[in-house]
Amino acid sequence: IPFDLRMAQMWTEGTMGVVTNMLPSGSLDNLVEGVITPRNNTAMFQSWWNDHGFYGDTAAMQESLVIKNYAATNMLPKFLGPEIIIHGANMFRRWGSQKPMGLVVSDWDEGYLEGFVDSLNHDQHPFLEVVVIRPFGSRKIGHKQLVDMAKHGITIRFVERQKEDYMDWCEAPVESEWFMYV
Repeated sequence: IPFDLRMAQMWTEGTMGVVTNMLPSGSLDNLVEGVITPRNNTAMFQSWWNDHGFYGDTAAMQESLVIKNYAATNMLPKFLGPEIIIHGANMFRRWGSQKPMGLVVSDWDEGYLEGFVDSLNHDQHPFLEVVVIRPFGSRKIGHKQLVDMAKHGITIRFVERQKEDYMDWCEAPVESEWFMYV
């Protein structure tokens, strides 16, 4: 049983009396030889909280400004607060403009392309070019759509798919050295 999960169970059941559905449904008796784990620990956790949960009028468990738990979280450094100790964060840096990147988009002419292109705002991504690979013989992009797309300041090229769609990432005519595929 993961440590974070067990701590959450103990706090939730001890402070609120709410039985959590966090544990595996199988028997817990065999986790440690000779130790029998009660199926319902709520009374024990409440007893612990009543006996040890306060120092005077101050709750023993409080939100920390020193340590934060970002377990399984992908984030950029700009979202960090004043914490000193960080648990579990996967930190990423924004792709620098010194390495131009292209974006390759596989489109199947299902009506999502216009909304996707509308969401492109040059301030929010590192892409200098977008290559949209569309089905062979699909409807053409209209002049109004092209004008609307040009307002983003990004080169957007539409290419007809010549091979199977799983080959889009191999066949994309990107000009930049680096590209991302979606």
